[in-house]
Amino acid sequence: MRGQEIEQLWREFYRSYKIMCQKSITNEEIDQFEVDAKQWIRNFCHPTTIGVMNSAGQQQGMYLHTDVSPYMHVFAQHMPQFIYAKLETKRDGIEIFLNIKH
Repeated sequence: MRGQEIEQLWREFYRSYKIMCQKSITNEEIDQFEVDAKQWIRNFCHPTTIGVMNSAGQQQGMYLHTDVSPYMHVFAQHMPQFIYAKLETKRDGIEIFLNIKH
């Protein structure tokens, strides 16, 4: 069961990643991306359900909060801003992040 949850978690990440990389994206899609990315982080950090230790009723969590990387933070907290900026400037979001001038 935990293996399937982890697989689903990373499938959700890939879906969000594909949305982030679209050549054309609407404001509504960006707003939904932000909601989904923040939910993805919450799912990533889903804790172990407290129960009787090592019993069948105990549910293993996903990952630890300490496993969240700075890249994941940018993905969930800042990437929507970069995508909006991409729409406005017609530059790639990562170029904006790195302040690359053409």
